[in-house]
Amino acid sequence: MAIAFELVADFDGDKQSAECCREWFDSRIKAVEIDEYSIKIHPPLIGGYPYTNPTRFQVSIIPANVGCCVALDESNLRIPLTDKQLSRLGSCLYDLLRNAPGYQLAMVGWDVDFLLDVDELTADWASEIIDGSFSGLVVCKSLLSRLPRSDYFSDFDDEHLWIPYTGSKAF
Repeated sequence: MAIAFELVADFDGDKQSAECCREWFDSRIKAVEIDEYSIKIHPPLIGGYPYTNPTRFQVSIIPANVGCCVALDESNLRIPLTDKQLSRLGSCLYDLLRNAPGYQLAMVGWDVDFLLDVDELTADWASEIIDGSFSGLVVCKSLLSRLPRSDYFSDFDDEHLWIPYTGSKAF
């Protein structure tokens, strides 16, 4: 089973916006330098929401050789990032996301694609959103009223708010 460290932007059922955003990312992606590592970023992928709803679209940005058993990687040799290095990579992915067009929800982390559903966030993650521990969740301002109220949301860009990213743990 693959475990990917990724940036995922969710577009609900708007395939056209997902494609536009994928092209926007594609024109901006470049390798990320973290200490002695130059980490390639795979071209952005667009797909249906994993397994449960093929009419829902997400764009994924996956750094090469950071995850485990990721089919896109050219080798099984993982880059041995520390927590601090992985968190810096995560921050770079959030910088890439800033001002991206058309997405509703986004997040960086390990296999976060399954978390980006308003109903699931409200039902299963309400307390973490309320107390601000759902680090890195980016939400379109027009969608905010559908999520639990939290004093921890702050500006991300003109169209989005977020619970600021506090980092990721390496494994």
